[in-house]
Amino acid sequence: TALQLQTKVIVEDQREQEEIGRRRCNVVVHGLPESADGGAGGQSDEDNDRLTNLFLELNCDMSSVIDMVRLGRRTDNAGLKPRPMRLTLSSEGQKYKLHCKAKNLKGASNGLEKVFIHQDLTPKQREKRHQLMEELRLRISKGETELIIVNGKIVKRWKSKETRPALQADPGLVVPVAWRRGVAGVRIEIRRHG
Repeated sequence: TALQLQTKVIVEDQREQEEIGRRRCNVVVHGLPESADGGAGGQSDEDNDRLTNLFLELNCDMSSVIDMVRLGRRTDNAGLKPRPMRLTLSSEGQKYKLHCKAKNLKGASNGLEKVFIHQDLTPKQREKRHQLMEELRLRISKGETELIIVNGKIVKRWKSKETRPALQADPGLVVPVAWRRGVAGVRIEIRRHG
């Protein structure tokens, strides 16, 4: 049974990786007001107009959107918060651009200040993120400050370059100086001290 258990774990990991691959060009938009008519397939002209306004506010190219779908069931109660909308973009680069510009929505007008854009996470990733958020809230309630989630871990936020850990003490250390995102992933440019 140990072999069966290992096989099951490997198969689950493979399925998770495949699902992550399918979602790699997707984003989920929360808080975008929903149209009254609903339209066929969860889409409507009103949703298209609102999405176009969102992309204009972010100064992004609307032509990169391949597909858009409202997630969840539609309810008759208009007072509830709007259903999230999943967007499939043409490339990971377009997704990255949209994420970079999404922070500008905080000061937006036209009712877009309550709109948030997130990655399309798998259920397993959402569960892990939820557990991290619970731990973060607990640690903050105990008095810890300047905490953020980075790469699946809770870490203290660096306030500036001067307060970062003393990496310059060893002249042979390699320190990242610039982070760039490519289509294939993240590349790091490095500089040697000394």
